[in-house]
Amino acid sequence: MRQGDAQWRLQWERIVSDTDALHRPRVSDFLDPAQQTVLSGLLAHHPHIFVRADGGYAHAERKRIALCVHEDALTDDVCALSLVVVRPEDGQARAALDHGDYLGAVLALGVKREKVGDIIVERDHAYVVSVRDIGMLIAQELRQVGAVAVRVAPCAWSCIADAQTTVQPMTCTVASMRLDVIVGEVYHLSRARVNVPIKSGKCKLNWKPEYSPSALVRVGDTISLQGFGRFRVVEQMGLTRSGRIRLTVEKFG
Repeated sequence: MRQGDAQWRLQWERIVSDTDALHRPRVSDFLDPAQQTVLSGLLAHHPHIFVRADGGYAHAERKRIALCVHEDALTDDVCALSLVVVRPEDGQARAALDHGDYLGAVLALGVKREKVGDIIVERDHAYVVSVRDIGMLIAQELRQVGAVAVRVAPCAWSCIADAQTTVQPMTCTVASMRLDVIVGEVYHLSRARVNVPIKSGKCKLNWKPEYSPSALVRVGDTISLQGFGRFRVVEQMGLTRSGRIRLTVEKFG
């Protein structure tokens, strides 16, 4: 466990152990699946604590978790979520925008990643789940995604009630299974441009920060790079004539 992971776990061990502080709901930032698993493990030792998890829709990956010793305090609105829809103005450019484009534009507003939940990309628009006050900021300030002008408006939760993460398959060839090599190939970035964000903790391997560009990636691993989105390595399909490794990956929308 890395130092950052250990500190995060210690923080939540203190929270779930402080019963007096949980007479009022305590709500987390958005947690990824790995963090949710850690928190669930901690809560298994505290059956007196009631839990509500909410990511805005049934298939949400990132969720806020509310804890309280009083079950009736965990209302439907306790996690205080917001949903906005982002619609590109230029119809010809819509298909070119992906999850990474929308996420990068939101983070460029100065928003922290943990304040943003899932981003659901459709053919001609995207839905952004966030903490409520961040949703207001996005609606007021987001005017451009990449080079495309956009309109942003609050949206009813019913719009994403049946939403599921979209997947875009792609194939690529890489010289090795190093993290920096694969991330650079998937996002069309030079190794120099990839190494800096990896070393600063902006790349996650299976939802945990990975600081080593030379970390080995295996089939089944999920990788994300802040501002670019997330993908999973699905299959290793042998070697090309030049000795490069042929991979199938799935980019998430």
